[in-house]
Amino acid sequence: MVSKGGYKRRSMYGTVPVSFQFIQQLVDKVDKTKYGSDLKLRNKALIVLLYYSARRISEIVGRTLELKNGTVDKWRGVTVKDFRFDTRNGRDIMVMRVRILKKGKAKADSIRNVYREVIMRCDWPLMDLFLDWFDVCEEEGPDTKLFDINRTRAYQILKELDKRVVGNHWLRHQRLSHMAEHLNPFELNERIGFWERLDPAISYVHGRIATYLDAGDKAVQ
Repeated sequence: MVSKGGYKRRSMYGTVPVSFQFIQQLVDKVDKTKYGSDLKLRNKALIVLLYYSARRISEIVGRTLELKNGTVDKWRGVTVKDFRFDTRNGRDIMVMRVRILKKGKAKADSIRNVYREVIMRCDWPLMDLFLDWFDVCEEEGPDTKLFDINRTRAYQILKELDKRVVGNHWLRHQRLSHMAEHLNPFELNERIGFWERLDPAISYVHGRIATYLDAGDKAVQ
């Protein structure tokens, strides 16, 4: 897709979902980069949080946008105080409060302060890497940003690890694709998608062939 400004926008349309093992391999590649130990931990935590939360990069690291009316809409990104820990159904969970950002033409007329809570289990694979980084940031105080980089740099970090990471929303797309195999469109939107319409959620839910064949068997009984 080409915008009115003439630059080519990266779309996730047609992007083939990868396995979770690929996400693990992406994290493992961080150890082979030139960064120091602290930045390696930060970069691993960035991948883990972007994937499990299925949030846009700008929602995690922040974004500054000049609106049509001349005002500036600035979001710092998530900080330590945007997280809380709890227990649900005997499971340790982490809840992240995040601002939902969209730069679309219809959204650029005024500031939209829409926040949602994303629930993640603390014992999911790789989550310990994020929790280790969170502990480092927590020592600096509640107003500490989790990732003190802009969205361009965040995407560059991912792109340096693997050229198959195409577009700022690549990890979001992968997580939504994986979750769509287990949630219906309403659940997908309510818990992790947070779209204003249901259409995007429906586009992710294709259903597994095995489920379709089982349904066909039941339909003729």
